[in-house]
Amino acid sequence: MKSTSEIFVGILTSRTVQDKLVQQFELRKFFGVRRMEDACKLLAQRTDISVDRKSQIITLTVTDHDAKRAAAMGNAYVAELNRLVAELSTSSARRERIFLEERLKAVSQDLEVAEKDFSQFSSKNTAIDIKEQGRAMVETAATLQGQYIAAQSELEGLKQIYTDNNVRVRSVRARI
Repeated sequence: MKSTSEIFVGILTSRTVQDKLVQQFELRKFFGVRRMEDACKLLAQRTDISVDRKSQIITLTVTDHDAKRAAAMGNAYVAELNRLVAELSTSSARRERIFLEERLKAVSQDLEVAEKDFSQFSSKNTAIDIKEQGRAMVETAATLQGQYIAAQSELEGLKQIYTDNNVRVRSVRARI
């Protein structure tokens, strides 16, 4: 895996950066060449970019007869590197944001479909609210259980007073 310094050197030696410097400093005219490619080659010959393996410090040297132009070109290399790194970082964040927005949209659509499907299911099966229905079922079961226990108690009480053939005893037994 390449280090950050090596990546930066790759950017600095890229055709994109070279083209920018050739245009900015009108190097085709300065070098007396017609093609951009030739100007880029001549620029590359006058530029030395290296990385110290230990410290990872990048050294950039531009050789020119005019020291001011050489310094300006060196600064232009750095400015272009900064611009490209910022652009790449921004575009990476932008791609990530777009991806997340698309995922959010897809998940929202899936949720809407699930809500619609559940609504149709609940309409067909009269399942208004699962939680509420569960609570109602437990309450109903508890009420029925209470009524059953009360009826059994009543039956036992009646059996102590009346015989099994008594109308009241038979009526309560039928309810149970």
